[in-house]
Amino acid sequence: MKNLPASLQLLEDATKRFSFVVPKFHLYGHGTDCQLRYSVNLLPGCTQSDLEDPECWWAHIIPVSMSTKLMSPWSRCETIDDHACRWNWRKITQFGTSLSKGLDEAVRMKAQHSALHSKFTESFPLDVIHVWEREVSEWEKDPSKPNPFSDNLRYDNMAKVRLELAKEEVAEAKLDTVASGPLSFLRLLSAAISASSQTTHQKAELQEQRNTLLHRILAWHELQANHMPFVAANLLSDVQLSSEKPETLTLFLPSQVSASYSTIQLLREKEARLRTSQAYNALSEMRRLLRITMGMWEFKFTNIGFSQHGNTRAQTTIDHFCQKVTQASNRYRAVRSALISLDPNSPSLLSLKALEQADIWCPQHEDKEPCPGESRREISWIWWSEASGAEGVSHLFEDMQPISNEDINDCLKAEWCRSWARTAHWAEEQDLVLKEMCHVLSYLDWQAQWWRGQSHLHAATVSTELLDGLSAYTAKL
Repeated sequence: MKNLPASLQLLEDATKRFSFVVPKFHLYGHGTDCQLRYSVNLLPGCTQSDLEDPECWWAHIIPVSMSTKLMSPWSRCETIDDHACRWNWRKITQFGTSLSKGLDEAVRMKAQHSALHSKFTESFPLDVIHVWEREVSEWEKDPSKPNPFSDNLRYDNMAKVRLELAKEEVAEAKLDTVASGPLSFLRLLSAAISASSQTTHQKAELQEQRNTLLHRILAWHELQANHMPFVAANLLSDVQLSSEKPETLTLFLPSQVSASYSTIQLLREKEARLRTSQAYNALSEMRRLLRITMGMWEFKFTNIGFSQHGNTRAQTTIDHFCQKVTQASNRYRAVRSALISLDPNSPSLLSLKALEQADIWCPQHEDKEPCPGESRREISWIWWSEASGAEGVSHLFEDMQPISNEDINDCLKAEWCRSWARTAHWAEEQDLVLKEMCHVLSYLDWQAQWWRGQSHLHAATVSTELLDGLSAYTAKL
């Protein structure tokens, strides 16, 4: 700063008020820490600016270099100057169209993201929202404070993921040993169905799972004989069961039986309660697996590089978790279908929406397919469903610790902050476009007066005919 001319030097206090950012197009070439600290999508007052206007000009002028490189220095300077004047003139003449479109988009996007953010906010307790708002405000005043836009999710070692996977498999094996009741049947049924497509050398394991499932079904039939005697005629005998694939059998749960039976209504209500809990659990598990999968992709791209051995092992682990996501989504769809069969007008169906494949994606994650940027991105409903706001938040203020429910609440906290920033930036964009319109009108009025004054500058040196031509020319502009 001291080496600059005096007219360009700034006071030291002025530099302390600066916020340094990286243009949007260049930001993704930086690491995660830089993306969180220098993103114009997160800092207040940045509206929807991308700061890439020089790039637009360079994209236009760089092809001209194929011609200018053969010119003399003077011709080259004149040619580039002509292109720059045309670029600026086109921008000025298109102010009306560009600002009108910008205002229409700002108004529409502000209303859209405000509604989405309000709906997302309703999923959380009010006390939690106050904590997040305070953290955002403190970070905006002092960037050295913890960044609320960071989800704090890092998988620094693939061994951690493999260890977590092994622990889950042990836990699942224990559940297979001790679980009982109709819900365990459904879980084992899903496992048997997924195992039915496995390769030949796994047939022994598949048969063991079928035997276990068959024993569960026999125990379930004994209970049905007491509580649902009207379905006894539809049940197969033990001999018939042993000759069938148990995963293809109908369990005749209350949701699979006609509601016309007088004694079935209480059982249907109980199953509906269990199914609702099961659906929320499936959504929670799907969100957790999506967060893990995203962290593993990030680790793969940033730490493994192009090693074939390392990539193969990492991809195998990622594929395993992707299969778990698919299983969780299929389980949710099956449970929701059962809920619709039990009570099509159930209030829980308002938050348990139909799950499409396009809904299964992670916040802050851009898929390989073209998708909206950060300023236009909309969060999938699976992340703002009722259960996502209720996970682990009731105990948050017992010890006044930051929100932490394994990975999912860190993710939702960061996503809420980003949603809040998007909504605020679109509101800022609307105000800025309106002010720009006023400034453009003032500038054009000044420019018109300037052009009118140009014809009189040469009144004493040119003929009357030429003066009339100059006046006509300036009036035309």
